[in-house]
Amino acid sequence: MQKVYLVRHGETNWNTEMRYQGQRDIPLSEEGLKQATCIAHNLAPEKIEKVYTSPLQRAQKTASLIAEKHCLDICIEPDLMEIDFGKWEGRNFNELKKEEQDFAERWFFNPDKISIPGGEPYSVFKERALAVYRRIQQGHKNMAVVTHAGVIRVIMMDVLDIPAANITRLRLSPASLTVLLYDDWNNPYLELFNDSCYLQNGNT
Repeated sequence: MQKVYLVRHGETNWNTEMRYQGQRDIPLSEEGLKQATCIAHNLAPEKIEKVYTSPLQRAQKTASLIAEKHCLDICIEPDLMEIDFGKWEGRNFNELKKEEQDFAERWFFNPDKISIPGGEPYSVFKERALAVYRRIQQGHKNMAVVTHAGVIRVIMMDVLDIPAANITRLRLSPASLTVLLYDDWNNPYLELFNDSCYLQNGNT
């Protein structure tokens, strides 16, 4: 069985401020660095042969800490980057809901049918994220893929056949771990979703 460890990057200040980050290159916060160290420690015993990452620094730093535990270099894949939220980037989630309630609600429940002004159409985002994931997954090596909540949601939508209208209901915490298994026929199985219990232990 092939094992794929899908890792959301550690926390940033914009996460705690509930701001849309998208493709803004926001670094890990002090807490996020601790979280990334914890998940690297948690994954150290696993047989990881490749570490892929989004080019954004919050993901790259998380990936580098994981790769160090396995004496590996990170493999940067630009298409693992988060969706471009256009004019929403940098804005607070609650403020946006008040100021653009109708539009925000329509996007939240039907992201495939409405585009954020200046942003990346959801269909384009989904196509590029799934294309790069399928390509690297076909390597049939145990791997860590360090990326963003949106990308992991798209992968889950594809693997579990979840409608796009329900994708935002998948909650993904910073520095969380989702694990997929693939059998000899490349059929996927969800083993773990959004696990972050190791952060409570504070292991480094």
